[in-house]
Amino acid sequence: MFGHDWQPGEGTLVDIRTTHSGSGGTAHVTRYFLMDVQPSSGEPFRTEVKEPLWSNSFIAPAFPGEKVTLKCDPARKEAHFDDSGHKTSRKAARQADAGRYQAELHAEAGTGTTGTGDRGDDKGAKLERLTELHERGALTDAEFEAQMHGILRSS
Repeated sequence: MFGHDWQPGEGTLVDIRTTHSGSGGTAHVTRYFLMDVQPSSGEPFRTEVKEPLWSNSFIAPAFPGEKVTLKCDPARKEAHFDDSGHKTSRKAARQADAGRYQAELHAEAGTGTTGTGDRGDDKGAKLERLTELHERGALTDAEFEAQMHGILRSS
């Protein structure tokens, strides 16, 4: 948009506010997300991010502390959800969930679950990091599968 210097950033959900509007039997619900924003360069700031219009494919952050990809303008202290981010795509989220499930399925018994942030065991931490890279698009599906199986086979 004109006058904005959008850059990548990460947002951490603080709270959600929902508004209802409409008349004559037509209701419209809009959600606003209070986010702590960490730009790729510059100081962090807090702002409100409106739910995008493309909400059919949007997966909203659901709990405080959840992190999502944003585009932000630190000078104006404004942000919006990054529609190219894998965390906002339903399809990408389903693929990531399937990847995490497969990683957990092939993990050794008693190692915890990799999808819940358990970084205590080295193999679990590697699998979680691999999943994060795949979600961000840094790894293709084939690269992800190959590396996941390599980690699972290692002792």
